[in-house]
Amino acid sequence: MQKHQGDVSPPSWQRWAARVAMAVYATSLILIAASGFYILFYLFFLTSFVVLAVLINRSKALDLIDSFTLQKKLLSVFLIALMVRFLMLAQSQIITDDILNYISRGEQMLSGRIPYVDFYGGSKPPLHNLVLLNISWMFGAGEVQFRAAFSAIDALIAILILFLCGRKRPDRFALSASLLYALSPINVITIGLSGHFDPVPTLAMVLSVIFLVSRRFRSSSLFLGFGFALKVFATVLLPYYISEMKAQKERALNVLIFLLPMVLSLAGLYLLSEQGPIKYLNETSGWGGWWSFSHILSVAIGSSTLGPLKISWIFMGSFLLLILVMYASLWARKGNEDGMTIFWYKVVVFIFVVYWGLMILDAWAQAPAGTNILPFILVLIVYSLLAAFLMTKFKDSIFPVVLCEGRTERILIIFTLAITLFCFGLPNYAPWYTIWFLPLLLSIRTQTIRLTLLFLSIWHIMGKGVSIFPGLPPIN
Repeated sequence: MQKHQGDVSPPSWQRWAARVAMAVYATSLILIAASGFYILFYLFFLTSFVVLAVLINRSKALDLIDSFTLQKKLLSVFLIALMVRFLMLAQSQIITDDILNYISRGEQMLSGRIPYVDFYGGSKPPLHNLVLLNISWMFGAGEVQFRAAFSAIDALIAILILFLCGRKRPDRFALSASLLYALSPINVITIGLSGHFDPVPTLAMVLSVIFLVSRRFRSSSLFLGFGFALKVFATVLLPYYISEMKAQKERALNVLIFLLPMVLSLAGLYLLSEQGPIKYLNETSGWGGWWSFSHILSVAIGSSTLGPLKISWIFMGSFLLLILVMYASLWARKGNEDGMTIFWYKVVVFIFVVYWGLMILDAWAQAPAGTNILPFILVLIVYSLLAAFLMTKFKDSIFPVVLCEGRTERILIIFTLAITLFCFGLPNYAPWYTIWFLPLLLSIRTQTIRLTLLFLSIWHIMGKGVSIFPGLPPIN
């Protein structure tokens, strides 16, 4: 069994390193809130968070909060998460367009128009638009209103992590995981600054997993269904849910419960307009890609199709199949689930290494015209050799032999891997998609798995038209 961080008295330099990381974190946060989002500020922000992810248990601030009662811990985590996100409300810079779409849809629905029928409702399920409508109705369809509402919902996820990895009584590890989520720069920027919707389906998914761990299958299926009715990524967890249930009748009932939120939201859309569900399905056929395997192949062959098939369909189908193969292998190896879980963790690490290598090549491909192929190939060779060396050199720090705990630990790891594989199959792998699996990832107690997946998953540079530093021209 691996020792948890905090089991021994830490060296004094680690406490100092944690303080320095927190100082850099706070400085970067204030700089972004005051002057805007710039890549250099964000890299300092993100790097300080990575250091905190390693050393948070060495921080005296954690010692203080750990001494609180459960109620005070919940309030502290919520207020910290809310504070760092609300600081971004002082900054009006827009680095992604999603919130502009939310404002437009909210205004359209407030005026009585029906999404998918009267105006473009987006590729998201009807329940997604219903959430936008309710926020618009209660607070107004404005940029600050959406950013504040989604920030508050994301702060609730930080609280839930206390129970997700703390079981009945949250311990020190659960507190550190929830605080890391509260401080996550990805969440602070993509939600507090950019106002992305993703905390809403993620909240439903996390509640579902909490109920699954407690074997409350009907509640878990219902909340997973809400996640699916808000964004489809939650669907990739369903096969594992079914495997946890023994009786066929129980499985059938829980599948129906899972489908209920989506069916009811589609039925409501049908009552508004008979053409509504058909129009919605027509809007889910796909979208443009970037930062993805399918984008790389499309650029390489100069086409978005391969024969009669869209390249995005090929990759989505391939990775969905891989997820099913992962589940099937786990079912087939009853009694040795830990070994099979570690195997699939290694598969995902390998895919991540390939992915980042291709992203380097893609960045080179986006360079000004005239770039020749030789430097392009040299970059790939150097990257591949370096990645192979590091994985061999630090294999004991990257690949565990055993897992810290049993069933709950496997569930958290498997679900993190499943959602990650789903992201790899999408036409674009946006930075905010990390929010879908980040609560699960931070709740993994096996340190090598938690830190390795965190280091591999968070390094997307988000936003368009952003500069490296104030006064410099945008680089994308």
